[in-house]
Amino acid sequence: MAELLNNEAVKSQIRDAFRRTRYPGDNWLPYDEEGTANALRGKSWQDVIDAELLFSIRDCVFFLSCEAFRYYLPGFLIAILDYHAELDIFPEWLVRSLAPQELQGRHGLASSNGFLLGYTPH
Repeated sequence: MAELLNNEAVKSQIRDAFRRTRYPGDNWLPYDEEGTANALRGKSWQDVIDAELLFSIRDCVFFLSCEAFRYYLPGFLIAILDYHAELDIFPEWLVRSLAPQELQGRHGLASSNGFLLGYTPH
């Protein structure tokens, strides 16, 4: 039987998988009245591993472009491992946002951009 990974091992794998990911620039951030772009502007994906920041933008992150979502994804994943209880609906939203649009309706998932359709790890 495969050994279960602990949180630190999973976080290490996430960091390794995204280590070459480059900031997409500020033009890829959304405009929204909630201030998501201002909260993320100039921040690395490592900077978003912050429960307070993610909680404050949790309802608006789905406005991110595919490029920005891909860039911040490792930070979102690590934050969920570190701060699951403090992030309200963010972990559920993140999982649902990864489902392709054609699967969302059939499985009762909330509408999203289906970010993984164009995802590549590098």
